[in-house]
Amino acid sequence: MFRMSDIYDKFKDDNKDERPKDRLQPREGQPPEEPARSDKISFSYASNKSGAPMQAISEKAIELYNELYQFARRMYSTKTVKDPQAISGLDGVINKIIDALDTDSRSLMKLCLDDYPRIEEYFYYHIINVTVLSLELAKGLNYERKALVEIGVAAFLHDVGLIKYENVIETSKALTKMEYDTIKNHPTAGLEELGHLGNSITQTMRNVISQEHERLDGSGYPEGLKGSQIAEQAQVVGLIDVYEALTHQRPYLNKHKIEAIKSILGMKNAFDSKLVKVLIERVGIFPVGVFVRLSTKEIGIVVENNPKLPFRPIINIMFDTEGRRLKDPKVVNLADNSVIFIEECAETPPPGN
Repeated sequence: MFRMSDIYDKFKDDNKDERPKDRLQPREGQPPEEPARSDKISFSYASNKSGAPMQAISEKAIELYNELYQFARRMYSTKTVKDPQAISGLDGVINKIIDALDTDSRSLMKLCLDDYPRIEEYFYYHIINVTVLSLELAKGLNYERKALVEIGVAAFLHDVGLIKYENVIETSKALTKMEYDTIKNHPTAGLEELGHLGNSITQTMRNVISQEHERLDGSGYPEGLKGSQIAEQAQVVGLIDVYEALTHQRPYLNKHKIEAIKSILGMKNAFDSKLVKVLIERVGIFPVGVFVRLSTKEIGIVVENNPKLPFRPIINIMFDTEGRRLKDPKVVNLADNSVIFIEECAETPPPGN
């Protein structure tokens, strides 16, 4: 269990030096064979894994997410990424995402914040989620349309250098130290992959690809850049890259979403506090799907966040004060109810439920 004081303390303490963890960690062992893949993902969002009813996700959002998945599969191949027409086609895909965020951001954001449909294909979902969430953060920074498209394309291509290490990233185990040190060269490899495309790749895109693993305090890679040496767009994608990895399970590592949020709130030396603040406002402190105990002692699950009130999301109350599952769950918007508040967070529903 995590108490609210843990999160408040982390949010308010500017002097903590808790380094963000990169999404690639040392491992032992060899990569397994590549799993079989189908051409389309099936989504079922009538309820989540806990049995809690979720608000409807539009068919358009699901269709777009499927389209992004297919595009990521095609784009992240050695042959396609070197095709200028494929890169130019990416503009249209990014524009679709921007339009979706303008008209129905809740549906698309829920798809990105939920668990991966197929964990063995996490790499492609990560690309999609980082792109969508980077655009959402950039919208919170008031980027104009042209700048949004540019950062969107850059976010979609941010891991293009990993194509060179395909046999390493498609594994169900964490990396060995040698593999990890080698794969840290992927930002440079990404620029090399796209080098022949000339002006099709703007300076902003190059900055994102080469700098998204750099950190304000100089703790990043590959160059150890600091402060203003790192482009803001690279900082945006870098923050989202870490956030997305920390809030999603990988084949080799389980994640607890509240621990991830605590880590994000402790990144003030590595990331611009302005960006962290906008991330919290746009995405929320309590990710969708997290169980919480309310001040009423009832237990529920977060179904939606309130951007301007990140500590007061919408909760689907599923268990009574004794921990018994309710026959008819009820939804409460904490933004509209000042009396009830989140007391603590729980990893799972009450035992026996």
